[in-house]
Amino acid sequence: MFTHILIPTDFSPAAWRAVEVGIDLSDQYQCEISILHIYPVASRFSNESGTDNLIPKLNEVKENMIKLSEDLRKDESTKINNLVVSGNIEQQLIDFAAKHAYDLVIVGVNSSGEDNSPGSHTKKLIELSDTPILVIPNNYT
Repeated sequence: MFTHILIPTDFSPAAWRAVEVGIDLSDQYQCEISILHIYPVASRFSNESGTDNLIPKLNEVKENMIKLSEDLRKDESTKINNLVVSGNIEQQLIDFAAKHAYDLVIVGVNSSGEDNSPGSHTKKLIELSDTPILVIPNNYT
């Protein structure tokens, strides 16, 4: 039985599918859901240096998370926590899941192809986590 589920999100369609599965499990087991966004402090895709813009960006993400969870609540009994942290994605997720003793982590496969190959974050999570991982494939409906 599950009491507390962690669902990391990068706001992609794959992450959304993981959230939908989490909501279904929450309804079935009457458990609490935590939706976690990890904001990378350094990104290979970013031209920004330093952390000058980090606080405003984190606040914006937190506001988006609040709106997301309000839209997801089916009724008053659905308990959804919004969590935003910054740092290394894989390590933060593993540490967060262990520290807060989640029963399950649900992740969506965020591959660009039809083969459902998990990306590097998902592979690392599976390799290093002591928490059970439920991986939702790209083509899950």
